[in-house]
Amino acid sequence: MKNKEELISRIDKKVKLPEKKAASENLKNFNSPRFFFDKSRFTYTFLFQGEAASIHFDALREEIFYRGHNIRNMNLSEDQLGILKQTVHQLLKAGQAPLSEHYRMCLSKMIIA
Repeated sequence: MKNKEELISRIDKKVKLPEKKAASENLKNFNSPRFFFDKSRFTYTFLFQGEAASIHFDALREEIFYRGHNIRNMNLSEDQLGILKQTVHQLLKAGQAPLSEHYRMCLSKMIIA
């Protein structure tokens, strides 16, 4: 047990951890929405009502996930639906017109169904 504590102590002395910052300072880097693109899919991360949220779209499977849940299996609130619709415009701003159109069509089908 003592050897383990000594090892941890030596590691702690060698590893310089970043100084702790206030939570609001740490979140500054995450306040901006971000897209992550692949050939036929994207993930969009953003803050919504003070919490991290994401939309994932897979064009090949024609599936949209909100916070990890397939929207086909959800009763979406007006706010959630608004964010899903707003993503179309955010995709256009990001220069992803073809993916935006495919996402819009898929979202329309799911909302009507």
